[in-house]
Amino acid sequence: MGLLIIASLSFSQNNFSNFIIKKIPVLDSVQIDSLSIIPGSFHIEMDSTHYKINYFKGFILFNQIIKDSILVRYNTYPLNFSSTIQKRTQKKPNQINRKRIITKNPYYSNEKTLSREDLFGSSSLQKSGSISRGINIGNTRDLSVNSNMNLKLAGSFQGIEVLASVTDNNIPIQPQGNTQTLQDFDKVFIQFAKDQHKLIAGDFQTKESDDVFLKYNKKAQGLSYQGRYNSKLFREDASLNIKSNVALSRGKFNRQKIIGVEGNQGPYQLFGAENERFIIILSGTERIFIDGKQLSRGMDGDYVIDYNSAEITFTTNQLITKDKRIIVEFQYSDQNYGRSLLTSSSQISNSRGKVFLNFYTEQDMKFQQLN
Repeated sequence: MGLLIIASLSFSQNNFSNFIIKKIPVLDSVQIDSLSIIPGSFHIEMDSTHYKINYFKGFILFNQIIKDSILVRYNTYPLNFSSTIQKRTQKKPNQINRKRIITKNPYYSNEKTLSREDLFGSSSLQKSGSISRGINIGNTRDLSVNSNMNLKLAGSFQGIEVLASVTDNNIPIQPQGNTQTLQDFDKVFIQFAKDQHKLIAGDFQTKESDDVFLKYNKKAQGLSYQGRYNSKLFREDASLNIKSNVALSRGKFNRQKIIGVEGNQGPYQLFGAENERFIIILSGTERIFIDGKQLSRGMDGDYVIDYNSAEITFTTNQLITKDKRIIVEFQYSDQNYGRSLLTSSSQISNSRGKVFLNFYTEQDMKFQQLN
């Protein structure tokens, strides 16, 4: 049994007290206090016919002097209601020259306000996030402290466009594959862009679809660079596009053929490249084809997928028969070895044509076992 405790400390301070006990002389007229007295709170050991009191001005008039001094108790207001409060001190307000009066915002203060120094040195960079701290206490466990952070940045910093999402809490949750749009719960990356260059560090997805001989769609974690350079080729303006990735692959690729059952819409189980039965599909990496036509994901589409159990269920838009050719391409997590991923794509183009060169390699890191 665990218990989460969040403690907070608050305090207040008030040094003002409006209750006063004092001894005053018994004269014809005595100023009791400079503040106005609250009616009903004034107490004196004397008959009320022997004195009169002005509560707003704070003085007392004695009709009969029977002793030298007397003890009084009372409560006061925080101000004197009989005092005159005015903005201008001229005796004749009509002599004020209206033309010389400069309109001024009465809520404006000339005092310099304290401003916090920006950590990033740029006001154009929008920052948002949260930091949480927690304490776990239980009768079967030791005291432990939890710390979570979530930081998001967007804007420009010294001429460089910055887009970042950083967190120190890994969430082992994958989105459900029943909609066309997927949102990654735990995608950590930092992107820098300037002119025609872009650098991504963290989680990203790389794909190649233009090359006829090399097509891939991989989720990776590392560095990704894209840039464009202008140059001269055969005395004509040409552009050089470069895209390179140095990262760790988050999973393995597999291509599986499914034999449909007459009238059975699913679920159909997916397996790994070496017939692993219990695998987790990486969200958004699947591509499903029926008779050479790619299907769309979603309840109003052709299929839905459960990434955690690796199961596919087809909707009524695609009736499954034994004659349907079903092919599924996907990427799944493999917890045996870390996998390195190196890709490079270069393309030179001008008005005469284009030349491209693609390179792709992925292999196990045999000296780095994850288990």
